[in-house]
Amino acid sequence: MKKALIPPEIINPYKLKKQSRNGKNIYEDLSIDTLLESVDFVFKKKVGGWIKDIIKDTKSFAKEVLIDTNSDIETVRYRQEIFSDLISDNRARDKIKKAIEIFYDPSREYFDGTNLINGRFGRGIEMLKAYKGFLDNFPRLEHCSSRALKDVGSYINGISKQKKISELTDLLESNKAYVRIDFDYRLDRGDITNTLIRGFSKKNEFQSEDNLLKKLIENNTLRNISELSNHPIDYKPEWETRDLMCYKFIELVMGPYHEEIKDITRLLSQLDFYTGFSEYLSNLQDRGFDICKPTLLDKKKRKTIVNKARNPVVKLSGTNKKVIPNDIRYDADKNMYLITGPNNGGKTTYVKMVGLIQLFAEKGLFIPAKSGEISFTEGIYTHFVAPDDISKGEGRYRNELRRMKEIFENATPYSLVIVDEPCGGTSYEEGQRQSLRILDGFHKMGCPTYFTTHMHPLSAEIENGRFPAARNLSVEYKKEGRENVFTYKIKEGSSNKSYGEEIAREMGLGEKDIDMHIREKSLR
Repeated sequence: MKKALIPPEIINPYKLKKQSRNGKNIYEDLSIDTLLESVDFVFKKKVGGWIKDIIKDTKSFAKEVLIDTNSDIETVRYRQEIFSDLISDNRARDKIKKAIEIFYDPSREYFDGTNLINGRFGRGIEMLKAYKGFLDNFPRLEHCSSRALKDVGSYINGISKQKKISELTDLLESNKAYVRIDFDYRLDRGDITNTLIRGFSKKNEFQSEDNLLKKLIENNTLRNISELSNHPIDYKPEWETRDLMCYKFIELVMGPYHEEIKDITRLLSQLDFYTGFSEYLSNLQDRGFDICKPTLLDKKKRKTIVNKARNPVVKLSGTNKKVIPNDIRYDADKNMYLITGPNNGGKTTYVKMVGLIQLFAEKGLFIPAKSGEISFTEGIYTHFVAPDDISKGEGRYRNELRRMKEIFENATPYSLVIVDEPCGGTSYEEGQRQSLRILDGFHKMGCPTYFTTHMHPLSAEIENGRFPAARNLSVEYKKEGRENVFTYKIKEGSSNKSYGEEIAREMGLGEKDIDMHIREKSLR
């Protein structure tokens, strides 16, 4: 017997287990949803029907890859090879994407579960056409450097050479390809075996009702339906009847192609991930971003050097801010950074960039930077300002402390911790004391830590040597007349103030502005 073709697994080739190392909040804190909305995946909407158990929209799939699926250095290098091919060879990337688009057209009814539930099955032929169109348009990938793409090319080529594909060509070129069959059900309450199948409409008389019914009987479909009569009175047998007939019809029409279509469908979501992100990274490059393949280091190195890195979410969010490059540097002896400076100056954008660069590198993507050497971590943990959680009866400060406790319970010396303006839900003095305790804890643990704050006395503690592994960073700004102009550069040293009053005046909320707003309305 001829050996069945096995589709390659190109996302998780070493079958690593799912992970639970990353913090619970990184998806929201690092704006990954905004990031994924910017990637032009082909599978953009949720699908229905039998195929819904095989494929998800690629945004959901990408979230799983970035957040939930484990990776190691070998997996990262495997994925990097694929991205190297697809970023450097946009013609191959575009051809793969075009083939995916031919297979997946969201307007086709076979991706719409309601059509199947309602008993309309004639789109099986349409799926076969799409399947054949995909095979005909998929590019040959022998020239690629990555083992993964070569394996994909060999797999698709192997399917295309099968005898049954030439038989499929004959089927689709004959009049049989235009048949449309609609089933309608009517269940007799007294005897479910009297199920009536009617409403055949055929553009070509290539098979009679009797022939189709014979096939259904040979497949035991009617016998299986009759067994439903043993269900209790409150059971709704028509639901299972419709599902059963749906699957049996797919088997009859799609025959020997069914399993391979399922295999290719699973593979397409993986290819869509790679082509979507490759195009996304190439678009960043076209907009002036540096893009590079980072060098991955063992986690025990606890060392990262990234030059001229940018936060891609800022560029793609449609803001008018310039995306200024900044460096990321830490090692085992100097790996804690306290970042001060005014609001809107770039502190949060910078620490989000640190997290995204780390995530990209660990998942095998190229990074938006000039160059990079990045140590693996045992997880990324983030703590950004969150609103009160009324459902849990939590105010902001209790919410903050609960989330901070989760980080201490799960982080290790090889984790990356990013904390953005914590302890702001209580008095300044209490928040400052708790922030020092948190800094002390992360310093003793030894994990790379980025900590933004408006509590400037914390900077003095670092300058006085309380935390030997810590350094101060701040947002650079310039004075132009009476205005502060931010450059969005992160520089060494602390900021001596947050410029809250200046920002309030710029926003029209200075003392004179407020007096003007309420002058004619005040009751006192």
